[in-house]
Amino acid sequence: IIGIAFYQHTETPGLGGRITETWFKEQFAGKRLLPSGKGKQYFYLVPPGTSQAENQLDAITGATGTSRGVERLIDENLKDYLPWIAKQKAKGVI
Repeated sequence: IIGIAFYQHTETPGLGGRITETWFKEQFAGKRLLPSGKGKQYFYLVPPGTSQAENQLDAITGATGTSRGVERLIDENLKDYLPWIAKQKAKGVI
């Protein structure tokens, strides 16, 4: 992953609105898309400082709903792009 950006949201400033903060977005950069397997996600947002795996990232304290929403957003939308990504890899583009 090169990075992640959120262009529009209706989250509460200081809580879920922190998804636009640099520290939150930067933790996605350089991550690999690990196969999620059936019933698993690509990334998990966990309490800050407790990640123990490459696909675990720091959640936003006090914004559990937002963190779960980001997990779902990534997991559900990646499914649409994975066939395209696989084709680009096969062509040597990425």
